[in-house]
Amino acid sequence: MKLFPAPQKPARVALTQPNRLGKRLLLGMLCASFLVLSPTLSGPLDPGAAHALGRGNDGVEKVIRLRILRPKGDKPASEAAQETELDRFEAEKAAEMTQLTARRIRTRLKAAGIKDFSVTSAQSRSILVRVRGNTSRQVVAGIVVPRGRMELRPIEPAGTRWVRALADLPVGVELRQKQGSFDANQAYLWSADAEKLHSVLRFLENNPSRNIISAGSGLKFTVFPDTGGGWRTLTLSAPIATHDDVASASIRQGKTGESYVQLLFENDLSDALLPNGALTDDAALWAVLLDGEVVSVLGSRAHHLGSSLNITAPEQLGTRDARQAWAQQVAGRLAAYIPVPLIEDRTSTPKK
Repeated sequence: MKLFPAPQKPARVALTQPNRLGKRLLLGMLCASFLVLSPTLSGPLDPGAAHALGRGNDGVEKVIRLRILRPKGDKPASEAAQETELDRFEAEKAAEMTQLTARRIRTRLKAAGIKDFSVTSAQSRSILVRVRGNTSRQVVAGIVVPRGRMELRPIEPAGTRWVRALADLPVGVELRQKQGSFDANQAYLWSADAEKLHSVLRFLENNPSRNIISAGSGLKFTVFPDTGGGWRTLTLSAPIATHDDVASASIRQGKTGESYVQLLFENDLSDALLPNGALTDDAALWAVLLDGEVVSVLGSRAHHLGSSLNITAPEQLGTRDARQAWAQQVAGRLAAYIPVPLIEDRTSTPKK
């Protein structure tokens, strides 16, 4: 379940064939590209049709029935009568996991600032969530359904990689440069079409002859909204913290009344950076990933990370309600990781 719009199907992109003469002129082309400066990276765009939109009707009860997916190899219900010792053990495990998941969903709803709710588990692998008030059903689902897998990854300057790919870029994908910087490594790819940019990344990742990504590098290439409009590439190093390191998450109010998410870690993040002197000295931008999606980009020197992060809602969200809904989903998911996959069971959701 995404907080921001993302392409569901890859677009077909006609990449240009490598041009030997073009490669000889890369330096000149790069210099020309640097004349097209883009705004500094600061946050995601308005999610439009994403889940962080709107409010529900006051007092209307939202009912969501969740099911824990059965792991492969589970016996179908028709064989339940042939119970064995192993069957009883698996049933007890499923019941325990259902109770654990229900407790963590309660933690999420509290962290999201939702006060009037109930979470019950009538049977194994089935959880019923009821929320009353003005929070929309989409926002509630965005809080309770996803796993809550978090990664904090340093953003690596990777402009030289994109320079090597310049001759392969199709129309509609540009090489841009961070505003105010003349460092070639601060270049990135930009496009008004997110699907096209995703397709270019897949092509470069899957084509060893382009030598863009070295095997075993641990890098993650992704697409993120650009502040000036359109989409840009981000290159992420290995995570320095995950959901296993999270102590708590909650919604806070700033001086202007705007909501932000305060994320507390079990330990000081600076300790995780000690083995990597380069990061300790140079890292200044960090990507917060939630269920595989970059939800925020933070600016901080590595040695200033400490044991907490304040994650602000994207500036481009158009209304305070939309920013509040975004913060609710982020805080809820970060507050409690759910170790099993959940699906929303619409076929058996009680009717009002």
